[in-house]
Amino acid sequence: MDPKDIDRATLWKKACEDKSGNIPNEKAKQLGDRIDELKKQVRDGILKVDGSNDVLTMALETSEHGGRVRGVGGYVTPTVYFNQPRRRRGNVEEAVRESVKKILDEERGEREKVVTDLNKFWAERFATLEAALKSNSQPNGPILPQVQHTPQIAGNASERASCSSAKGNSMEDHEKQFVRIHEQDNGEEKSQNSKIPRKRKHTVEKLPEAPELDFHGMPKSLKILCRYAQNMIKMNGNCIVFDMEERVFGSPRPTHILHEDILQLGGMEKLSATCIVIYMRYLYTVLEELDMVGSVTFVDPAIISAPWCGTSFVRSRKLAYRFKGAHNDQMFFIPYNSSDHWMLKIVHPVKETIYFVDSFYQSIIDSEWKHVVNDAINIFNRQRNKQGRKTPLWKILMGAPKQPTNKECGYYVMRFMRDLILEDIQGVLAKWEGTMKTTYLQEGIDEVRDEWAEFVSDKYL
Repeated sequence: MDPKDIDRATLWKKACEDKSGNIPNEKAKQLGDRIDELKKQVRDGILKVDGSNDVLTMALETSEHGGRVRGVGGYVTPTVYFNQPRRRRGNVEEAVRESVKKILDEERGEREKVVTDLNKFWAERFATLEAALKSNSQPNGPILPQVQHTPQIAGNASERASCSSAKGNSMEDHEKQFVRIHEQDNGEEKSQNSKIPRKRKHTVEKLPEAPELDFHGMPKSLKILCRYAQNMIKMNGNCIVFDMEERVFGSPRPTHILHEDILQLGGMEKLSATCIVIYMRYLYTVLEELDMVGSVTFVDPAIISAPWCGTSFVRSRKLAYRFKGAHNDQMFFIPYNSSDHWMLKIVHPVKETIYFVDSFYQSIIDSEWKHVVNDAINIFNRQRNKQGRKTPLWKILMGAPKQPTNKECGYYVMRFMRDLILEDIQGVLAKWEGTMKTTYLQEGIDEVRDEWAEFVSDKYL
């Protein structure tokens, strides 16, 4: 790609692509094709662009928002971007081009490394199999070592995470298998003095795959959804794709529900961030019904939960931007994943108070995250020209229900948010500030699972 062709339309299109470079959302794909068509017209001199009326604006057919510039990033306003002198704007665009070129080079290098690792992996496996097939030293054939996983590009760990104390990885445990080569006599016996070896046939036997889900006691709606995931989504290699509305987390984004997400919920396994986000989307409908949208606001865990979301300062800025315009009674629910464990923060930015709810550790284990929230509140105060506390007040809610094992943290975070919304928030927080330690019954967790399944089935299927 010519660096001169990299503009904010290119960046917008790049943000819609998956790891393979494809645009999974059909609507976004059509807009991407429209962008390519318009850019070609610009190169051919057929179309002229001027200021904010550029390729991206024409493709989206909507004018720029007042507070940000699409395709450039947060905290860049139209006034700053479009009204700069030509020389300064050229410097900004050149810096953007260099940044994108660096990202593209890194992705290309990563793909080449994966291909090299794959070739090496399969060469070693074929060599081992060939040596095993040629060996007749044991009557039942040699036992091959445990099959290793094919190298893959690392994914977003925050979307596949839970308690750090869990032993092993259930998904990996299900995939592990041993392969044994059996040499069986086909019945054609030769004389003892014959130099012709007996004919043998080789079969590969695998241990049984992971057992099916136990549907006994599973909520009916979830049972139906799990069967759909097994029979339709997994077999066809598809996923449920939809656009998360801007009103839920402050900005729209495409969201994908994989069959693994549904089966995790059905099997009471560790939950992905997608599962948490979908339940927050359901709770937003509850807030609308209760007329509480102005009292409770959600923060997308995907933008602040992990180091790949940016540096601590960048995450603080994102959080402060979400706090922008908060009023006296407004609270922000922030599910957060650290060290493969889900926790919940309820932040009251105006009162500079953070309620920390942890169903497992009962203490603040991530000092970096504490600094992220503190700095976000300090930025929020500076934006309001207010002199706040030197350090925001943190309250650890020791009386919140505690999970019984190391897999339920995601379910408890969802149930925490549900209880806070459906009951009196201040009353629940006061109760959890005490020493009362309980555990949710399975029926209480099943309510959350049932609501999740019904919402997905009704809205997205």
